[in-house]
Amino acid sequence: MEIIPAILPKDFNELERKLSLLKDVFLALDEKGKPIVQIDICDGVFVPTRTWPYSDGEFIEQLLAFSDDFDFEIDLFVKDPNVVVLGLQKIGVKRIVLHVESFITQPIGEFFKDLNVQTTQFGFSCNLNTMLSGLDQFIRDADFFQFMAIDRVGHQGEKFNKGVLKKVKVFHEDNPNVLISVDGGVNLKNGKDLAKAGASRLVVGSAIFANNDAEEIVKVIKELKDIKHGN
Repeated sequence: MEIIPAILPKDFNELERKLSLLKDVFLALDEKGKPIVQIDICDGVFVPTRTWPYSDGEFIEQLLAFSDDFDFEIDLFVKDPNVVVLGLQKIGVKRIVLHVESFITQPIGEFFKDLNVQTTQFGFSCNLNTMLSGLDQFIRDADFFQFMAIDRVGHQGEKFNKGVLKKVKVFHEDNPNVLISVDGGVNLKNGKDLAKAGASRLVVGSAIFANNDAEEIVKVIKELKDIKHGN
């Protein structure tokens, strides 16, 4: 099971502090290659939450300071992802998550026409109340799908909604070759249920950062990684 720590940074200081903690965590895990960390960027319009870089006027290029230690998956809770994606590609962000609810008026083909889809993996995320039938138009351009497992997106610490289990199961049965991530309220207990439903990636925020001790976080990540996909 791939475990992706998630950070919802209200400002750059919080981002820096949590990445510093994760650096110690991944050194202790002693894994090969750079770990992936998801950073949630919220514009205060698409979702009520407003985070870095929207919260304090700082620039996305600040991520370059951490590029030797991490690869990043940027989850864009923003009304107009076009404004952000080109900048993220320029600094070499590995994965970008787009929310299907952002594409109510813009055709997805038009969005990708000016982007380099060879250097970046694109995932599409959907909310709990988004119908699975509405995802068909995104499958061709998706490297993976992310299912939100909470009712209020853009907030960390929200309660896991078991309704996501059925959505993941049905989607996995219809699209067995598509990688599935789940984000929101994920922990060891529901992670096992998600794996059985078909998820192969778990995006984990509060369950990891509930404790600021690196040794405790290492234990949590190891337990989560031991979950067997499909069992």
